[in-house]
Amino acid sequence: MTEGSKDENPSDGVISNRTANIVVALLLMFVAAVVMVESYRLGSGWAKDVGPDSGYFSFYVALIMFIASTVTLLQYLFFSGSRKGGIFLARRELIMVLQVLIPMTIFVVLSVYIGIYISMALFIGFFIIW
Repeated sequence: MTEGSKDENPSDGVISNRTANIVVALLLMFVAAVVMVESYRLGSGWAKDVGPDSGYFSFYVALIMFIASTVTLLQYLFFSGSRKGGIFLARRELIMVLQVLIPMTIFVVLSVYIGIYISMALFIGFFIIW
């Protein structure tokens, strides 16, 4: 995953750096919002004579995460014109990831039904033959 190499072909990319940063910023904003709502529900204030409520620290950590993700999102939506985008994930790299991810997913599903030992033997045997 080299950024800005000279032999990159823009049409070879599956996902650009800009798209990846926007998606990750949105996901982190969602996670931070969920944590803030739950922390507020638990109590995100300062209890008298006791100290912080149980959601105090998690609320403020999620708030900082939400603010940082918002800044990142705004940067890539409105101010990324001068930055070189680059390719985040090339087609060749995606194929290599899927060649491991798909058999590993099948292994996890099979281990629930036929047990981990038989599934592991099939998984290793598949990679030896392949």
